[in-house]
Amino acid sequence: RWLGPYQPQMLIEPTGPSHRNHRHQAIVGEGSMTLVELVYTSEVAADVTSEDIHHMIEQARIKNRRHGVSGLLVYAPPYFIQMIEGKSDEVIETFSRIQQDRRHHSVHILHVGPVVRRSFPQWD
Repeated sequence: RWLGPYQPQMLIEPTGPSHRNHRHQAIVGEGSMTLVELVYTSEVAADVTSEDIHHMIEQARIKNRRHGVSGLLVYAPPYFIQMIEGKSDEVIETFSRIQQDRRHHSVHILHVGPVVRRSFPQWD
């Protein structure tokens, strides 16, 4: 199901009956220890070079290891599709940084929800 543009209040502070479906409750209501996955797409900014992308990936690996985030990244110019998985608070924080990054445009969540185990535990 297409969830549309990222709305931080939907993940962090659900505010009404329309935001109280089980996916968001699983992220917010069960605490920061809940293991979740988030899949999003974004369009790469026109001025971003392949060198910029390599640097971005190296920096992400460092941050992801530090925060216990894993997942999968696919780059098909000019688009990214990525699955981020980890503890809910870390996934939310990571995704918030991605959405604020000037190298990403048209960021849309495709899926978010709880998982029993990681799909890509060795990828950071």
